[in-house]
Amino acid sequence: MTWRQNGLRSYRNIATSQHRNIATSQHRNIATSQHRNIATSQHRNIATSQHRNIAIAIATSIAIGFSPSLFAFSFSNLFSKNKTIQLAQASTDQTAVQKTQNTQNSVTTVTHHHSLKHKKKKCTRHKKHKKHKKHPKKHYHHPYPTKVAPIPETALIPILQPHKWSVFGGLGWSDYLNGTSNKTFAVNNLETDQLTQDSGGSSVGYTAGFARNYDVSAKARCQKLKLQLISIGATLRYDPSTLNGQVYQYQDPTFNNYTYKYQIRPISELFETDLFFKKINKIHASPFIIAGVGMTQASLTYQETAQAGIPASSAKNLSAWKVTEDLAIGAGLQFNLKKNYFMRAQYLYQYRGNARLNSATLLQGVPINLNEQSVDVIAGYQFK
Repeated sequence: MTWRQNGLRSYRNIATSQHRNIATSQHRNIATSQHRNIATSQHRNIATSQHRNIAIAIATSIAIGFSPSLFAFSFSNLFSKNKTIQLAQASTDQTAVQKTQNTQNSVTTVTHHHSLKHKKKKCTRHKKHKKHKKHPKKHYHHPYPTKVAPIPETALIPILQPHKWSVFGGLGWSDYLNGTSNKTFAVNNLETDQLTQDSGGSSVGYTAGFARNYDVSAKARCQKLKLQLISIGATLRYDPSTLNGQVYQYQDPTFNNYTYKYQIRPISELFETDLFFKKINKIHASPFIIAGVGMTQASLTYQETAQAGIPASSAKNLSAWKVTEDLAIGAGLQFNLKKNYFMRAQYLYQYRGNARLNSATLLQGVPINLNEQSVDVIAGYQFK
């Protein structure tokens, strides 16, 4: 009996331990995966095949050495244990399926509850917004406004709209106002001479230039001023002249021992702006005013001629190149002709200041007034 009991115990220990290790490990690893049906079928096939092989080997060894009743007992005990294992596996599968269904139901209920809350919040916000529209809150207004009031159109500088280009050129009669009349200069500390202007100062001048015209007749402020056109451009003027007179030594007319000739060759470069106003129907001309600024480069030459009985070497000969500022202002009338041609008659005054021709033999240079006035007749052509 002791030997049989030991055999049965060893059989039971081996069968149950191997079955538990294989069944529980494989069942846990496979059952937790997503494909539970495939995992359980594989687990059952592996577990039953291994268990049957071990059980048959042990049972045959015992039955050969012992009685057939023991052989039958071992097989019946083995099959009963297999049935209990299968029932346990089925119960675990059912519990896992129930858990997954419960989690899905809980998720759906939570999402449904959350959507209902969100809808309620939307409704409450919409109601609050409507209430705010009906009864707006009173806001505090700062005493100093942050927004600047729009500037009316009449206060703005009119925007220039390009209209046409114009090129022009003409001739004029220029005159140097008091070029050398009654001008004095110091030869040394004892002698101061005086110049008299007998003739000269008037000559023919030449004008050429171009401009860009801008139509401003549609602007309200320009309509009040009757301003029609603004012309902006550059003008080049050349007004040569020669002044003649006598030199009074010591400012005494009885000492008129020299005569002089003062030549002026100025080239003026002006940046001009012309404002054209509404046409005068009686004369079919548009009045305009001129404003310009620029510079004048002038070649100045002073020559003296000694009278009879006076040494020629005592006469003075001076020359220099002078650059001065030039400010111009004037007015005129423009006559528009056919095919974009026009004629202008204008008066122009140019302020250039005074200049002196200095020399090492003179204590003070010989003066001249470069201010000039001119009357010009100009012809031009307009194009786009």
